[in-house]
Amino acid sequence: MARAVERVRVEQLLLEIDQAFNRKSWHGTNLAGALRGVTPEQAAWRPARGRHNIWELTVHAAYWKYAVRRRLTGEARASFPL
Repeated sequence: MARAVERVRVEQLLLEIDQAFNRKSWHGTNLAGALRGVTPEQAAWRPARGRHNIWELTVHAAYWKYAVRRRLTGEARASFPL
């Protein structure tokens, strides 16, 4: 019974993570929607020295989605494709 409850909790967390990225969500525009129409040149533009650009922030979000999913599901560590 405890494993079933844990599995349901993990599935719910994974759903929430997906909603934040590319599914209809309660909180407004998701990450995929916010990036729609952004060109590679715009994503690489750095607003000031020492500041992050859209590209870096997107890779950061994608990596942590990968890392959290892997930890929740117990998947083996693999290389993260940039």
